Amino acid sequence: MVVLISIAVTLLLIYFIMPQKLKRIEIYSVFFSSLYSALAFDALFKGRFNLYYYGSDAEVHYIDFMFRLCLYPLTCLILLKLFPQKLNMIWRILYLIGWALLLTLIEWGMLQLYVIKYDGWKLYYSPLKYGLIFCLVLLNWVVTKKLAKQSPA
Repeated sequence: MVVLISIAVTLLLIYFIMPQKLKRIEIYSVFFSSLYSALAFDALFKGRFNLYYYGSDAEVHYIDFMFRLCLYPLTCLILLKLFPQKLNMIWRILYLIGWALLLTLIEWGMLQLYVIKYDGWKLYYSPLKYGLIFCLVLLNWVVTKKLAKQSPA
């Protein structure tokens, strides 16, 4: 639990120290799209197939909510604050791959500290999971920005 709180506090500090590039509507949209994406993946892989779980057993605990409410949204907000919009597509793809690998590395650390336990999940699945989550969040962010420009309010 201390590890999770440390990661959450670190992410919060990073988020608030960084210059604000996102509008409030984008923050709102990213927060809920990342939360929804994480819930959908966790419901499928953790809930339906019981491939991994957080904490000491497969039951739902407050640690589950900590992951979903803090780590996924904060990570996605930082990812988008730093997103290289002006670079070409290759660099953007490499950027997303780098973030997916970074989160996989963090997950590996939490696996070593028994914060996450695998029950059929393999670590090499994680970059794909995070990559898909990031792509969904990025798509939602782009759509939100376009809709915000079109909105008269």
